Amino acid sequence: MKLAFDEIGQICVTLECDSGASGKLCKMSADGKAGVCAAGDKFCGLVSSVRGGYGAVVIRGFVTVPYTGAAPSVGFAGLSANGAGGVKADSTGNSYLIVARDTAANTVTFFM
Repeated sequence: MKLAFDEIGQICVTLECDSGASGKLCKMSADGKAGVCAAGDKFCGLVSSVRGGYGAVVIRGFVTVPYTGAAPSVGFAGLSANGAGGVKADSTGNSYLIVARDTAANTVTFFM
């Protein structure tokens, strides 16, 4: 049986975003504006879509994103942005509850 955590408990806010931010982790870059994270950044959300210069940013709930490097551990583990829209394991990053990993697709599902 495959478990699905898609969109469970998600809370979104609307922020100004660049069109290239869709599907990527973001950080606050100015008042009311989200920018794409660089490698090593702590992130505040995931831009789910952008239209007309505004994006729906998931700030709470389960999300699935790509990871680079070693697969993050299941359970509570540190994550930071990888600079390509996803995450990387990072012991100095914020701690998140990781509930699933797909090592074939290099994706990780965690609760923000």
